[in-house]
Amino acid sequence: MGRPAAVLALVLGFTGWGCDRSEIITFNDIDHKLYVIDKDTYEMEALADLSGGFALTNPSALTFTTSEKYAEDLYLHADGTTPSGRALYEVNISDPLSPTVVMLGDCPRCGGGMAMCKDGLLYSVYGDEATLSHLYIIDPVTVDATWVGCLGFFTGNVGLACEPTTDELYTFSQREDALFTVDKTTGQATQVGLQAGLNIPGGIGLEFDPLNPFKLYLAAMMDPAYHLYELDPATGLPTHLRDLPNGERNLGARIVEDKD
Repeated sequence: MGRPAAVLALVLGFTGWGCDRSEIITFNDIDHKLYVIDKDTYEMEALADLSGGFALTNPSALTFTTSEKYAEDLYLHADGTTPSGRALYEVNISDPLSPTVVMLGDCPRCGGGMAMCKDGLLYSVYGDEATLSHLYIIDPVTVDATWVGCLGFFTGNVGLACEPTTDELYTFSQREDALFTVDKTTGQATQVGLQAGLNIPGGIGLEFDPLNPFKLYLAAMMDPAYHLYELDPATGLPTHLRDLPNGERNLGARIVEDKD
């Protein structure tokens, strides 16, 4: 597939945005809190408690509503009292001590992976064994799904992320045990490198560090525990970083102001 996006970023001299820093966010399905994962120690610190209001259970995807700096709103796909039993929620964490959660509507095509890219579109991968997996664009206002195209196989559980310099879409497939790029205009997936050798049995979260296109994180349910990995965007090969003992399998990322 030619040079990987991360190498292109190096050629372009991408260095980030001055004194800003990035945060990797995850959602705990047991205590219903958002956590920040320290990128040096991989320790986790509670950010916001979402246990009030809606019962945000069995989440399958998490992404911030914008790729712009200082994002305070995110989308979360989880169980809901809707016809499909799944709903899209918008969460505001401008005040982490008093976050707000709004159900946007029934979202049967939000699938297991969602990503808001710099092109301003919310992408999702959804499918089943009978219909293979497909790329959709979700309208957050109406929660309608627009079909883009078929990835070419059934992914199983899936993570989705946009590379921060090129806005290229990446996905990790549970069934194929591999990293792929996804064409945003056709939905066609192209494998990156080798199979990861993880054999993930359950849920997946995928996210790039928005200030470092060489850093691609994967959260996965490895029965009975959950784990955090770093994937090489050029080869798709994983490095284990830490255990995630409390059901954290969804990842998001944002750029925040460094006030230190």
